[in-house]
Amino acid sequence: MSIRKSSLIGAVFASSLIMPMLYAGSAQAIPAFTRQHKTECFTCHTVFPELTEQGENFKKNSYVWLETKGDKKEAKKDEKKDGKKGLNDKEYLILSSLPEYVPLSISGAFNGSYNDKRPDDGNRFDLVTRYVRLQAAGSMNDKLGFWLSYNLYTEGPFGGSTTNSALNGNVPSNNTPDLSDAYVQARHVFDSPVNFKVGRIRPSLSLWKGTNRTSVTEMATTFYRVGDSLYFTDAAAEGVELNTIVNGKIFLAGGAVKRKNQKNLEGFGSVQVKIGGADFEGREAPINFDSESIFDYLTMTLGAYGYAGNNNVGQFKQLNHYYRFGGESDIRYQRYRLKLASAFGEDDNAVVDSAFAKGPYTGRNSRVYAAEGLYLIGSQFIPSFRFEYQDDGATITRRFIPTLAYAALQNAKMVLEYKHEDSNTSSNGTLNLSLVAAF
Repeated sequence: MSIRKSSLIGAVFASSLIMPMLYAGSAQAIPAFTRQHKTECFTCHTVFPELTEQGENFKKNSYVWLETKGDKKEAKKDEKKDGKKGLNDKEYLILSSLPEYVPLSISGAFNGSYNDKRPDDGNRFDLVTRYVRLQAAGSMNDKLGFWLSYNLYTEGPFGGSTTNSALNGNVPSNNTPDLSDAYVQARHVFDSPVNFKVGRIRPSLSLWKGTNRTSVTEMATTFYRVGDSLYFTDAAAEGVELNTIVNGKIFLAGGAVKRKNQKNLEGFGSVQVKIGGADFEGREAPINFDSESIFDYLTMTLGAYGYAGNNNVGQFKQLNHYYRFGGESDIRYQRYRLKLASAFGEDDNAVVDSAFAKGPYTGRNSRVYAAEGLYLIGSQFIPSFRFEYQDDGATITRRFIPTLAYAALQNAKMVLEYKHEDSNTSSNGTLNLSLVAAF
């Protein structure tokens, strides 16, 4: 299939989705949510920022806390209490559409690496990878959700979900501005189930954003690049999205992105389906207490996405038309979790010769697979193992990544990871240590 036909199909796919839908967004949770909703971090996380079902649903519903039976009882108590006093001491906040607490948090990370096969300069240790980040997020009167993430300080081009260590590869240049994410989302526009999001966003494609992981190394299916192209699935860009949840079990998303220095719009669309467990609106599945079944504890989320766009590469800014599509599944059973992901793509001009203003054009097909298994031990440890196969059209790489994450506190963690890479050009291993805290 030609790239132009593929781009047309991707654009039609995106446009057919854009009117009824869009995902609430990419985000990692912040301690401001704990202060605002008076709940512990473990409500939405295992070892942060790995999300639980509650955390996923909170994110999908524009950071609006989903009402439960317990919440209703407490609300009635508060109403009776306020009725006796003859006033509501928070009424001025409700009428002003202001949050009760200033929704600000700050987080920081320190990463160290060791590679015993670094031949170029003999510098096997790297201990200068760090960042400090300011975050603000929340909702106002359950009608408007917002998210902002700003890098206060980075040692080099450090992204909060990546590492800029020379031992681990460079962060793509389009993922390193001071303002990482900044958007607002109008919830249930015109009393419909549709949400509208605008700003600097990460298109809602994968089931997992770069921040929703306990490992140091990002998942290849969302972070791989092809040739000279700067595009990767989890990159942020200015755009608009629509989303909706259908019958609690189906999540639809679509939108358009306008990247810097690009004259053309790029389109995307995705669908996610929930089987078992709590639905996307927080309603728990019924359990038969008389006859216990494996399906009482089994939850599956299936996802598929497509993206079509173009970017300028090379000295003369030659145009590269490309598309990406993928399929994923997230399977949870009690304390076990299995992530399966695949991504495919085609670029018609991702590798260019700077000596030629218009070519020669070099097309590439890419495919990436990833599988990761995790197990939660108590509430503090998550051992995991990931295997990745990446073919970017030029090099085939296999990665084996065992990881141990430890949450010393609910808002602080340490991650020890070993990444072994085998390709048709080299073989090496890197030991990563990451310390992260959020307040």
